[in-house]
Amino acid sequence: MWIERTPCYYGGSRVWFRCPRCEHRCAVLYGLASDGRFGCRQCTRLGYASEAESRIDRMNRKSHKLEAMLTEDGQKPKWMRWKTFDGICEQLEAADSAWGILVLARL
Repeated sequence: MWIERTPCYYGGSRVWFRCPRCEHRCAVLYGLASDGRFGCRQCTRLGYASEAESRIDRMNRKSHKLEAMLTEDGQKPKWMRWKTFDGICEQLEAADSAWGILVLARL
């Protein structure tokens, strides 16, 4: 396992690992391979949780993310511009209607 440093634009340096399997530079090495060796995300064939989500789950996650931008009661936060708030509300309505269509199509 090799460690490599690259210079940063504003000074200092960043530390990278070299994958012992494919020798690509990566920030994180994982030890979850079946043979017990370390490797990068591609070599150990790790996927992201969002890759296994259905379209309904993605729409649900999108609407939760948009709702998190608003206050708890769904109002505009004090610092947010009205144009931004209106855009979020439009996206929420579109995501909710798309979610409803997908749920009805599944039934």
